[in-house]
Amino acid sequence: MLSNLAKILPLATAVAACNEIEDITSSIKLEPAPEISQMLANIEHKRCGGLPAPALKRRTTSIGRLAHLTSTASNPSVVSFFVTLSGDTGLTSSSFATTFSSRILASPRYSRFASTLSPDSQTFTSKDVSEILKSLVSDTVPPSGRLETSRIIESMIYAPLPLSASGEPFLWSARVCQGPITSTSPGFNLKTASEAIESGRTEESYIFFKASHILGDGVSLGNVLIDLSDEAPELNQKITDMVKRRRRRGGGKRGFLQKLVKAFRKLAWFIAGCFKFFKHQLLLTLDNRRNPFEAILRSAKEANRTLSWTTSPIPLTALKKICGHYNCTVNDLFVTCVSLAVKRQLRELGVNGGEEGKNIGVVIPVHLQGGVLLEGQSIGNRIGAVNASIGVEGNDRTKALVSAKGSLKILKETPAPLISYLMAKVITLPFVPVAVASMGLKFGIGGACVAISNVRGPESKLHIDGRTVENVVGFVPPPPGVPIGVVVQSYNGGVCLSVNGDGRCVPDGDKFLAWVLQELGGYAEEVNRAIE
Repeated sequence: MLSNLAKILPLATAVAACNEIEDITSSIKLEPAPEISQMLANIEHKRCGGLPAPALKRRTTSIGRLAHLTSTASNPSVVSFFVTLSGDTGLTSSSFATTFSSRILASPRYSRFASTLSPDSQTFTSKDVSEILKSLVSDTVPPSGRLETSRIIESMIYAPLPLSASGEPFLWSARVCQGPITSTSPGFNLKTASEAIESGRTEESYIFFKASHILGDGVSLGNVLIDLSDEAPELNQKITDMVKRRRRRGGGKRGFLQKLVKAFRKLAWFIAGCFKFFKHQLLLTLDNRRNPFEAILRSAKEANRTLSWTTSPIPLTALKKICGHYNCTVNDLFVTCVSLAVKRQLRELGVNGGEEGKNIGVVIPVHLQGGVLLEGQSIGNRIGAVNASIGVEGNDRTKALVSAKGSLKILKETPAPLISYLMAKVITLPFVPVAVASMGLKFGIGGACVAISNVRGPESKLHIDGRTVENVVGFVPPPPGVPIGVVVQSYNGGVCLSVNGDGRCVPDGDKFLAWVLQELGGYAEEVNRAIE
């Protein structure tokens, strides 16, 4: 299987490349340093006397406000995804609305889904559920292929949010469609389509969903899919058990002196990490003073988004084999592959950023709780970010991977995600001008030209009203000035990789995705040669 990776390109067309690629990689788990996750978990447990009780936070989160305040026409701060289902009957918009109302809108942790946003973007206002469902859930025509699917997603990303009767904007919307499974179904590959039909699941359904980033981060919105599923009670119990095991593992009574020593160690680690982080951020900003796509973004007319995604599951075993050979993590490997693809894009556009010796800036959102929501915890934006500068000189993939490993090392050695999270709280205070928030975000991005988001999903297949969830594809909204967003979404032991690009900088999303996969194939080929 690995030997097939090297044969990804050349192919007749980039679309064919995406359709013929099978079994390449698996889930990326970017997690903050253990100290950060433990700190946040302790805060939640102490504040709530154990596991947090369900409660709606009426105020918007700092990260959500920052995303909302800095949203632009070309980079709208909208998280979008589509879910592919199979069954003996299709899912209708009315049945979806009923299920969504009973499983999501009725839950206290999702109360903000039944709300609108106040004019000052500081609070949520509850609304009548019937008005919400009537305004936000609708039918759409089933897409006949990838192009039509892209157009549906793109239209949702750019469409203004619906307004309530009082004129305040709602914060999400969904479109539902159904029809018979065909060979061109955009959420299936030939293998999964055949398996579904042979099992009697001849009808496909699609849920196209979008939500303002002010509602929640990718983990929160991914949790919507879990709680919408028939398996929700079982999966939530697993999360509860995991949290309890962590508490027991860190349990045991400590004396006053032991607690004091531990507190001082954490404080020393945090202070030293802060100095190291700000030094890293300053050097990163100086190294990547300008986004290499900046000239294009300023001069060219605004273009539509270019979207692409894989439909074949990408198992972890292949990645482990590659990472074992190079002594790297999955995160290192994918950040490198995407960076090399960005350089190829720059060269094709004739941009100076594709020249030798020029590093590629990458920004990576990191969930502060390790990618899970605690039982009863309200959805929100519990994310920070870490920046990396990847050296992509020549065609030496090994050197590029070494560069990625070194730059991403700061994620484990400093509280970078937590610092960026706290900085967002400061620059989004009500009395801080929006211009200051924009400047703070620009400094935090550090000249990056690509955002890579990683969302960990369930390890087995989900079902919604008895229908099988075959595939989940999410699209990250890149921050203003960042033209490319890449998502690696794990589900059912595999991964879907997606691209959301500014059409001025990424004219062909399928081609860009094929480049990423070709770079991965190059690493696999090296492993094969070493084994042989």
